[in-house]
Amino acid sequence: MQISLKKYAHKYEYLKLELEETESKVTNYTKKWNTEIGKFYLDQKIVAWQNIDTGELKLNDPSNSSKKPSAKKLKKLYRQLTTLTHPDKGGSVEEFNHIKNDYESGDFIGLVKRAGEKDIDVELDEDDLVLFENTCREIENKISKTKESVVWKFFNGDMLAKKTILKGIEKEFAFTFEQKDYDKILDIVG
Repeated sequence: MQISLKKYAHKYEYLKLELEETESKVTNYTKKWNTEIGKFYLDQKIVAWQNIDTGELKLNDPSNSSKKPSAKKLKKLYRQLTTLTHPDKGGSVEEFNHIKNDYESGDFIGLVKRAGEKDIDVELDEDDLVLFENTCREIENKISKTKESVVWKFFNGDMLAKKTILKGIEKEFAFTFEQKDYDKILDIVG
């Protein structure tokens, strides 16, 4: 493997670890958010949608199930891997699902890595650097979006940010925290 491809492989591994850490923190923040803050507006029968990946809260579910077109090489590699790992052909469901997730998310580096584990030769050229860069950029975007969420900003922001977010919640859901609840929330998370 060329040096530049090795660098992308290391960058990819680092970003995957950072994404895992960020998502873990958001999961914990979201649990705390729902326990300490969500109970105030959920008691009023206000239904909010929460993005599981980013912890972002919205009134409407903005999800979009459209898929991005994939490169021919990505599709070919996916077919080779699924042929070897399909549960009906002796593979494990878990491994098959990982490969499927890598393919559906356009994670070319993940597929190349799994191909290496299965001793599948993958011819890589300079054009593949674009695919590698796109995969890394997608992970970076997920991390960035997660850190832009209300939940992330609330638990990582200063006291002014926390107060601003609480005031925004009051406005968004048309209710007012009682002062004792407002103070309690800031004490718990502060």
